[in-house]
Amino acid sequence: MTLYIKNWTVGDLIANERLFHLEYIDEEDTVLQALQKMKQKAVSSLPVRNPKSNKFIGIIDVLDLVTFCCTKYATVSLQAWDSYQQMESFAKTKVKYVIDLSGRNAWQVISHNRPLTDLIVMLSNPHIHRVGVRGDNFEIIGLVSQSRIVRFLYERRHQLEEGLKKMMREKVEVWAPLHRTRVYTIHMNDSVFNAFNRIWELEVSGLAVVDDDGKLVANISASDIKRTRFYPIVGQMIADLYQPIKDFLRIPEPGKVRLKKKDHVPLSVVPHDSLEHVLGLIVSNNIHRVFVTDPNQRPIAVVALCDLLRAFLDRSVHV
Repeated sequence: MTLYIKNWTVGDLIANERLFHLEYIDEEDTVLQALQKMKQKAVSSLPVRNPKSNKFIGIIDVLDLVTFCCTKYATVSLQAWDSYQQMESFAKTKVKYVIDLSGRNAWQVISHNRPLTDLIVMLSNPHIHRVGVRGDNFEIIGLVSQSRIVRFLYERRHQLEEGLKKMMREKVEVWAPLHRTRVYTIHMNDSVFNAFNRIWELEVSGLAVVDDDGKLVANISASDIKRTRFYPIVGQMIADLYQPIKDFLRIPEPGKVRLKKKDHVPLSVVPHDSLEHVLGLIVSNNIHRVFVTDPNQRPIAVVALCDLLRAFLDRSVHV
């Protein structure tokens, strides 16, 4: 049976979800509580609720936390007492003051009966990463992300219309011209704080981490802020922010074998790999981007989820 993206609805996307559960946080809760809940629930964003009206007023995302971190610690003092005071202030800040601080997480809502293409258009915007889904009674029943749609399409790739099947077989250099997908890098000896600051300044969600030869050794993203140890009394967050990226991500020295599961193994593709291969990597590893490398393992481009959604949308419209 051939399936057409333009005939699907948002409801079709979530119909087979066994657990379409909405995790949220109240606007009077703290940044520390938001970060802890993101870690606990393994999510990168939380809708923010006004408890009095029981309405959602926005969304807080790891990008907002990174922005807050960069602005709060831009002139950080490494003196223990000053650091403690800054972290305590950071931790106790209420969520309502951090909503869309990055300017890249506007609260968007879509009805479950709208066409799936409408949702893809919304999430093709690099400044929109998640959209609330509204049920029949206008209540918010959950969030959908770019990765959820990409997984949905990949799992149904053999049923898609012929134009999209053809695109699946195309090489990266064909469907994603490399000159249009600039990749930003940072050296593995640079600090975690500088990585977050670069993510904030460049308005991206992740960076390629490279070694002295410019080779790809890891990926650091806004979501890695969840890995910081947020304990003001012992100053662990300051220690995490100002340590080298290679230590924070446990990047082994050249010639050493990775032994720990927590090591950030960089995933990459080459220009002649197919779209299906790229999608398989992204879906099976639950990641948001892969880097395209040259024969010397140097990153020359990046393929993000919004790039994939734009490709699907463009081909679906023109078949």
